[in-house]
Amino acid sequence: MLDSSWLEVVNSYRWIGDPRLGRFRVYVDGKAVGTAPLSGALRVPVDPGHHVVRVRLWWYLSPRVETDAVVGQVVRFEADIPRQLPVLRQMARITLRPFHSLSLTTLPDQPVLPDVP
Repeated sequence: MLDSSWLEVVNSYRWIGDPRLGRFRVYVDGKAVGTAPLSGALRVPVDPGHHVVRVRLWWYLSPRVETDAVVGQVVRFEADIPRQLPVLRQMARITLRPFHSLSLTTLPDQPVLPDVP
């Protein structure tokens, strides 16, 4: 599969409730491609080229992140809630701007390793 590109979303959300409720729904180019489990990751094959990635948790969304996928590379993202704001400001942001309440940041790319028999 070295002629493919991959997108990987790592779920870094800290959730103490039912783990099924802490999964991020992942969208690539506007289409749902799967869910990133709590403390896990979702890796999906994509065609090389330009893509737009977004995640959703309940009714909250991340901003759209544009990326270019290269053959033989894994483009990695980390999904979480923004933690750099004070708690009260973060709660106000979630309430007033639910469509930009999550963060999706790019992590360093990784080469795809061939399967070893």
